[in-house]
Amino acid sequence: RSKERTDVSVLQNIPGNHGFEFNFPIDAGNYWLKFVVNNKNNTNNTILGPYPVTVTTPLTGTVTLTSQSGIVTLGNGATLTGTGGENTHVTIAAGATVTFSDVDITNYNRHEEGELPSFITCQGDATIILAKGTTNTIIGGQYLTPCIQVGPQNTTLTIKGYGTLVLRSWGWGSCIGGRPKQACGNIVIKGGTLDLSTKIEYQEQTLSAYAACIGSSGNGSSCGNITISGGNIRAESSFG
Repeated sequence: RSKERTDVSVLQNIPGNHGFEFNFPIDAGNYWLKFVVNNKNNTNNTILGPYPVTVTTPLTGTVTLTSQSGIVTLGNGATLTGTGGENTHVTIAAGATVTFSDVDITNYNRHEEGELPSFITCQGDATIILAKGTTNTIIGGQYLTPCIQVGPQNTTLTIKGYGTLVLRSWGWGSCIGGRPKQACGNIVIKGGTLDLSTKIEYQEQTLSAYAACIGSSGNGSSCGNITISGGNIRAESSFG
């Protein structure tokens, strides 16, 4: 099924409605996607792709990251732990509640500009529980992405628990929010200790982000409502 995404045209400053979101059931595996873009006169159609796509089955139970971990999709009830590697990207399935327990995804080596996935991506409504007594660290960010990417408009990311969450981003990426030129959903913080900064120390230089710690990334993004009802938060933003 599909639905119209009017926010795409607004954010890209394009007249008319050109954004669509498609959802269709397929099995886990590797696929190639190709799109045909028709103009209003049905001439000079544009073919986009093919693009490689990997579809994974959401994991439950305890999921342990290693240096070899790639794309990991968490389902409802999953507990994430361990230290990821250079190509680790975690997706939280829509509607899932997951627990972070001593997670470490630190990557100083991928600072190139490009369309890279966020380290943590919420596909829809999501709840992250910070396990008591644990420290969960995501450092490095990427040039055009937040550390934790909130789901699309009208969804909500909730963060709660009694653990610690350390986030460092740079470029145009917020610590918790949406991608540049995109709209994201709501952010609710109910608990935990959050240590957030949009600058990192890398190769004897300080790299800063033109973004908020919580909310919009830079370069034309927007965010839903932000509600903070608990927890301890330290937020340091250079330009956001």
